[in-house]
Amino acid sequence: MTRLTAEYPYFIKDVIPAGTYRGIDRDIVTPAVNAMLICEAGLPDDVVYRFTKALWENISDLRKVHPKAEFITLETALDGVSVPVHPGAARFYTEKGMTVPTVK
Repeated sequence: MTRLTAEYPYFIKDVIPAGTYRGIDRDIVTPAVNAMLICEAGLPDDVVYRFTKALWENISDLRKVHPKAEFITLETALDGVSVPVHPGAARFYTEKGMTVPTVK
C-alpha cells in the first residue's frame, strides 16, 4: 500500500469491514479513491471560496440526507487529491491550517 500510494497519490488506504461480504470475517485493507468536487479552473476565486466554506459549514445537513456523507470530513478532504486545488478552495483550507497539496 505504501508503494502504491507513493507512486499513485490519488489512491488512499481504505478498509472493507468484516462481514461486508459473506465469508469475509476480518477487515480487508484495500486501495480506494475518494470522490472529489471538481470545478472549472476559471471560476472566480471568491465564488469557489464561498462554496467551499458553505459546504463545510453545512456538512451536517448533507449527512442527514445521504449516508455516505458521514465519510466526508475536513480531516480527510485533501487525501488523494489528484488535480490542482482551485485557489479559492485552497484559501479556505489554508485558513483552516491545512496543507494544500501541490499537484501538477
